Amino acid sequence: MKRRGLVAAGAAGVVIGRGAWAQTTPAVRRIAVVGGDEALHADLTDGLRQLGWVEGRNLILLRHPSSAPITMIDEMLALPVELLFTTGPVRIRHAMARTRTIPIVGSDLESDPVAAGFVASPTQPGGNVTGIWHDFPALAGKLVQMIKEVLPELTRLTVLWDDRVGTLQLEATRVAAAIAGA
Repeated sequence: MKRRGLVAAGAAGVVIGRGAWAQTTPAVRRIAVVGGDEALHADLTDGLRQLGWVEGRNLILLRHPSSAPITMIDEMLALPVELLFTTGPVRIRHAMARTRTIPIVGSDLESDPVAAGFVASPTQPGGNVTGIWHDFPALAGKLVQMIKEVLPELTRLTVLWDDRVGTLQLEATRVAAAIAGA
């Protein structure tokens, strides 16, 4: 399954698996989606549809792309939404500062959710935030090892990094490069 499909399926499972939803069955659920692109929105819609949640029948999705201003989260939380799905550490932190009651499902490629303060632990998130976290520092280090195996003569490696995001992957890359002599 491609990454986006995995994100959508995971988010759909989190959305539908909420205990409060299992206890009450209003005719229509409202989910705000702030962030992501058209493909992610389509995958999320498909994942929800596979679980029986269909727009126009029992679901309203209020979609806003990554280009939407961060204040769109404030606008969505002011509506009667039952869940906010958002992407990236900046949006997740912003949403956390705005609500402690509306469930937040985050999708984040850059952050360790525990170190970032999003959740207490991956298995017991606590609070109102859960999500799909894609930070794999060990994988970043493994990539350096694989490059070194393919190019054993490698003595220098350049890594491009956006310093506005978490540094776990970068640090794992530095450690692996030092060990590999690159």
